[in-house]
Amino acid sequence: MTLRIFVFVSALVAICSAYFNWHHQLDDALIYYRYVENTLQGNGLVYNIGERHNALTSPFYTYLFLAFSYVSGGHIHASAIVLSVFSQLAIAVAFFFCFRDKLPKFALFLMPFLLFGTHYFYTVYGMETLLYLALALACFPLFEKQRWGWLGIVAVLMVLTRSEMVFLLLALGIEHRLRRFSFPPLKAYVVPALLCIAHFGFNYFYYGALLPHSADVKTTQAKSGIWGDGLVFLILDYHVSFFAKKHLFMWVSIVTGVVGLWAYRRTLFLRPWLVFLLLYSAFYVGCNIPNYHWYYAPYYLTFVIGQVGLVALAYQYRKPLGIALAVALLVMQMTILYKAGRRYPHAEYMQIGLWLAANTPKDAHIGAAEIGHVGWYSKRYMVDMIGLVTLKNAGWLAERKFDQWVIYYKPDYIGTVNKPVFL
Repeated sequence: MTLRIFVFVSALVAICSAYFNWHHQLDDALIYYRYVENTLQGNGLVYNIGERHNALTSPFYTYLFLAFSYVSGGHIHASAIVLSVFSQLAIAVAFFFCFRDKLPKFALFLMPFLLFGTHYFYTVYGMETLLYLALALACFPLFEKQRWGWLGIVAVLMVLTRSEMVFLLLALGIEHRLRRFSFPPLKAYVVPALLCIAHFGFNYFYYGALLPHSADVKTTQAKSGIWGDGLVFLILDYHVSFFAKKHLFMWVSIVTGVVGLWAYRRTLFLRPWLVFLLLYSAFYVGCNIPNYHWYYAPYYLTFVIGQVGLVALAYQYRKPLGIALAVALLVMQMTILYKAGRRYPHAEYMQIGLWLAANTPKDAHIGAAEIGHVGWYSKRYMVDMIGLVTLKNAGWLAERKFDQWVIYYKPDYIGTVNKPVFL
């Protein structure tokens, strides 16, 4: 009964979330839109028609997105928002299964409100971010109960959603050794192995390579120096925008989130999750990966989990104190959401795409950096300056040969809001 009530409450909050964020479009998410649209129209799983270039770094999300869009009758944007909401709801449910016997019910039921009340998560709607976080949390109850067969399936789908989540598998492997759990039987590896064979087999026979052609784009961006000098991933100033541009709100969220992790000190969750965050951070900082905001999702989820934990500690100490803290956190989150307002497509990027659609030949080649909006709204062949969907450009970017892509691809038009340094 408690689970049913929890899901019902979470679903109500999710419906409100979907309504207020229905028009949100993240530029990178629109790359997925175009792959899905071309597939549904019979042009294959491609970005530019007739060109089998694999820029899909989240294959499982792509397959789910494609399934949702097919069932919805081709309503691609609606499918993206609904999939994001379902993924966010799945995070809340996975959290419930992780901690239903470890936290007070009051704290458990606070989770969906804090999760859906966090402005940051709405900024990643349309991406794979929320899906891999849900799959990550789902690993923990399976690991604790030693359900190796199901854990293997969920773990593979998680890595096929976001490859960096292999660090969570390493962290769980370390925890497995420390706790001296039984070794998984061989049959537990069968389905995960088949999933891997199916995925990489499709990549090889359809795209001609096991890995996405865009797999090294992150490192080439770092080598270019365009995203900044030094340890780019540690440049965090812009994150204050996710807290209504109030440093107070940001630091309250961080401090309460970190302190509240103490509530999980006796659970199986905390140690492997912290090891995962350490490995994840070392990878992004060490490889000097550009600081795109969706890469920070595990930290934001950690803060929410920590805030729930802090409320649980306060509630166990004095119920009125726990209730007061919960109300204060919710008021802060609602204030941030109110100041953020409803989210819409990037108007300038969208207008460029619409202008190109109305004023250029259908066979025109368009060069752009913001290929998400420009490509989705223009419906034209895109030449990606950064190289995500255009094969050679990433290498030239790393070598700082900024004019080489124009010389080689000779785009008919270039659509951009601000002139990039690589023009």
